[in-house]
Parts: sequence; C-alpha cells; structure tokens
Amino acid sequence: MLRTCRACCGGLASADATEREIALDGMHGAVHHQGDVYDSTVACIPFLFELVRTAGLPGRGEIVELLRSIDGDGRAVAEMYFESDDEDEYAAWARNLARAESDTRARSGLLLDLLDDPDASLRQQLPGALV
Repeated sequence: MLRTCRACCGGLASADATEREIALDGMHGAVHHQGDVYDSTVACIPFLFELVRTAGLPGRGEIVELLRSIDGDGRAVAEMYFESDDEDEYAAWARNLARAESDTRARSGLLLDLLDDPDASLRQQLPGALV
C-alpha cells in the first residue's frame, strides 16, 4: 500500500504542470472521489504532507486544498452522495473519514512553518487548512 501511495503521489512532484494536473485529478478520482475517504486516502496523507513541505515544489497549494478536503471539508458532500444502505459499509467509510481527519489534524502544525513561504498560491491555501 505504501509503495502504491508513493507512486500515485509521485506525479504531484513533477516539474511538468500537465503531469501534476493529471496526478491531482487522479488523486481526486481515485482516493477522494466526491468526498469519499478510503484506506488508500488515509495511506496517502503522510506523502501529501511530505510534498507540501518540499520547498520550491510547484503545485503545493493544490495539494493543501486536497488535504483540506480530506480533512472533512467535504464531509457533508460525501454524506449526501453516500449511496449504500449497508450499515457495515457506512461504518467503514465513517472510520476512514475519522482516521483521515485525525491524521491531517495531527500534522496540521507542520503547515505553520509555511506561512512565510515564497509560494503565494501555497500561502493562500494555508489559512483554510489551518482552521
């Protein structure tokens, strides 16, 4: 699982803007589609934070936006789209969402170090992520 997350997140570290956009779209589609949170979503969180903290890496603001959404920003949307009447499936989804929220919030202090980062698009995303 960890190797898969590193490979999937790898496109987000590309110097090519098109490749980063494709990777980000893939992340939204594969690990956070319509606000859903899976085991793979939770597994990707440490790598996403690692990318955000990589000085000079382009596209870090978009990664912070993804982390913000994973951290429950999309909870209401996800609940609206949750289509299963299976209580076990809902419980698994809710556990994953709680784990993702807990993990991103536990790491959110790392974002404080970035408030004076030269990347304006990154700084623009930080206040919402820190709230």
